Amino acid sequence: MINTTALPTVFESLAAICKFIAVPKMSPKFHAKQRHPVEFAGTFLRVVANAYPPLEQAFRKALPLSLAEGSQPIQQALAALALPDEKVRWFDAQMTEVLRTLLPAVRDPDLPPWLSECKWAIEGAFQ
Repeated sequence: MINTTALPTVFESLAAICKFIAVPKMSPKFHAKQRHPVEFAGTFLRVVANAYPPLEQAFRKALPLSLAEGSQPIQQALAALALPDEKVRWFDAQMTEVLRTLLPAVRDPDLPPWLSECKWAIEGAFQ
């Protein structure tokens, strides 16, 4: 279900980024059209997952779930990591750039239906 009444949490927006890791296999035509934002999102997720294995597990759990449900393991993993302020600022800056890069992809009229919930979570991050 797409939430249109509230702004997304940072965890829902991060769960939306996670969905894009599946684009190359699930929607190859869309991947070909939106290669740069999709690959940028995937690179961000790989860098973070390599640095913080609990987040990799959370990303995997989040992938098949709705954004609301998928945000929960991500939120729990981030809370457990208790990142220092410097790392939180880095993470926030990188995530903002990924979200900004994904804006054209979620506004593409050919956005696959299985990614429709991501539009709300990515656009909403800038409201």
